[in-house]
Amino acid sequence: MCVNGAERFHLLFYGILSGILFWALRIDVQNKLIYVYTTILVCLVGAIDEFIQAILPMRCFDMRDIVMNWFSGGLGTLFIVFVLKPVWDTAKGGKGCCLKNPYT
Repeated sequence: MCVNGAERFHLLFYGILSGILFWALRIDVQNKLIYVYTTILVCLVGAIDEFIQAILPMRCFDMRDIVMNWFSGGLGTLFIVFVLKPVWDTAKGGKGCCLKNPYT
């Protein structure tokens, strides 16, 4: 079995990764596709991470880890959509303000 302590943190780490990617993408992406882009990038990073583990001698590849990474990234994006975005909108006093470019 490839179960160790670090694999239990996939949910947390890839959820945080989706938040970081969203924060980075919101500067350039001004529409609702930002959520799709964020989720796709998290899924790609998770899959690439597992494929790298497949070629390393002391690591092992597990399809369940890829699914867990995708699930975690999706949950992180949903957290942004349903929790953080309403908080940002309320704090800024406008609708959709979190998607505006802060540098313009």
